[in-house]
Amino acid sequence: MTVNPDASSLPEAAAARVEFPCMDGARAIAALIVVLNHEGTFATLINVDWAPSNLRLFLIPLGRIGIAAFFVISGFLLYRPFVLAHFSSTKPPKYGAFWLRRLGRILPGYWVALLGAMALGTAHFANANLGDYALTFGLGQNYRFRGILDLGIGVAWTLVIELSFYLVLPLIAWFIRKAGAMAGLSALRAQIVWLSTIAAASIVVKVFWLLFLDGEPQYFRRWFPLSELGRWLPSFMDWFALGMLVAVCSVWRELGGTIPKIISAFAQRAWSCWALSAIFLLALTRSGLTVEIWAQNSPVTGFLYDELSLIAGFFLVFPALLPGERTGWVRRLLATRVFVFLGTVSFGIFLWNDIIGEYLLVHRPFPTLFGHIASYILLITVLSVVIAYFSLILIERPARNLVQRIVGSSRSLSDSRLLPHWRIGLSHSQKELVDWVDPSNISVRSGQAVVWGGIVISAVFALLLPTLRGFLS
Repeated sequence: MTVNPDASSLPEAAAARVEFPCMDGARAIAALIVVLNHEGTFATLINVDWAPSNLRLFLIPLGRIGIAAFFVISGFLLYRPFVLAHFSSTKPPKYGAFWLRRLGRILPGYWVALLGAMALGTAHFANANLGDYALTFGLGQNYRFRGILDLGIGVAWTLVIELSFYLVLPLIAWFIRKAGAMAGLSALRAQIVWLSTIAAASIVVKVFWLLFLDGEPQYFRRWFPLSELGRWLPSFMDWFALGMLVAVCSVWRELGGTIPKIISAFAQRAWSCWALSAIFLLALTRSGLTVEIWAQNSPVTGFLYDELSLIAGFFLVFPALLPGERTGWVRRLLATRVFVFLGTVSFGIFLWNDIIGEYLLVHRPFPTLFGHIASYILLITVLSVVIAYFSLILIERPARNLVQRIVGSSRSLSDSRLLPHWRIGLSHSQKELVDWVDPSNISVRSGQAVVWGGIVISAVFALLLPTLRGFLS
């Protein structure tokens, strides 16, 4: 990045952009590919030959890619206010209000889904005692041996990590600000150095877990077993840190700074981001994954599974994080009413599709349906969307509004539209997209060279990955 102004010389009147018209669409894409992954698993449990093995292999990594996309989005959106405060030398968001808003965002919908799973008989409780219930409702099951499998609903392990991120994010922001000042670093340099360090440390933790702790019985203690380290925040902090780094780029550019040409080149050409996401999905199918459900990966395959999923998920949502010179068909698609609606209810879709799929698989209320996989998948999807909508308007949105009244609103005027709680605003994203553009700071020719160079290098990497994996194994 070009560091010509420091934090104190940035334009005082500049305001960071708070509208992201493609963000709901990005959430929708992330939720839908997670749904595809889950439904592919259920379909395989019904009939292992429901689809060719090559197709099923492409479905295996979609769940991980969707989760990576959600984590990148969280890192980006939640860290931006802290970056803006750092760059403009103003007070950061109040920690108590931040935490209360985050709890109001995640817990009500999760609690309803967990109660629904308990009513349907798809929630798992090994001992069914008060401690297990408290741990599960409090999103702490990752920290107990076999808690992910034996407590609550399967997808909740990602919410445990998300909640952990909420708890530490203000502390990370405080540390970077203080440590940078003590070291005499500019605000921009401090952000880049420390976020890169956090991401690198997370990768080291992940490699250590994969090589020495995953599946080792001597670490199977009841509480905080190190065999579960790969399902804790330290092993996923690089996923959040990547979104946080993009937040730094976003705020810096909007306050008058310039960002690297390679980032700008891909931001200007959203189609290239999706092309790269597809290429890294192809690479994942060549990383040693198998179509066997619950197969144990080797350390090399496990590492590739995590990091390539992160890259694919990142490029999938990157067009929604930074604007381009033109809107382009990708961003126009993400801002359509269908994707805005699905993105608005994406949290409920993420939670409920697994619950409904497991219930239908176990109880099979419509026996003839299970001979038609497409109908079965369609039923899961429709029911998930409908329940997610009612969960939003009856539980999640009223809970968020209550929290907003308690702590005060931190949203912009356009974000705080006063709609009846049963309505979802669908038309604003297309209007906002018209103004969500930035002039290019690189020539057309150099931008094309960067993009096509990245695509070619990524494609060669995907093709040669089996050979590379052989050397590392």
